[in-house]
Amino acid sequence: MKRFQLGFLMIAALAFVFSGCPAAKKMLKDTANSTSKQAKQQATSMAAKTQKDTKTSLLQTAANFIKGLSGDKDKKKSSVNSLVAMGAKVVPALVNALKSDKNDKKTKLGVLEVLGKLGSKATGAKDAVNQTAKSDDKDLQVAAKQTLTQIDGK
Repeated sequence: MKRFQLGFLMIAALAFVFSGCPAAKKMLKDTANSTSKQAKQQATSMAAKTQKDTKTSLLQTAANFIKGLSGDKDKKKSSVNSLVAMGAKVVPALVNALKSDKNDKKTKLGVLEVLGKLGSKATGAKDAVNQTAKSDDKDLQVAAKQTLTQIDGK
């Protein structure tokens, strides 16, 4: 019903505008501005929601691939390649995985491998990798130092 009423109002306003009525011209202009503002607000709101949904989806996908780093050889290779393909956007998720006590050594070694392959795109992970280089575990220390070298491009 509202669309019909709006359509009727627009037709009536156009008729007045073409007849030269200044009040009708002002009414038409005000209606157009009001509709335009509402459309812009709706578009902005939808864009923000879409961006948030995309980011959430990306982080969920990254989390699934990070879990795969502790899998068998083929699953790990697939997860590493997928995370590298996702690029710098997954670095925060990789940092969280590296810092987490919930992840095992195999997962952390896989995270370090991905960060190393990302190279300079993983600069934001350097603090977490440095912390891992101070680990009590020799394998994690060696892998972290190698990852730092790859991030620095040396």
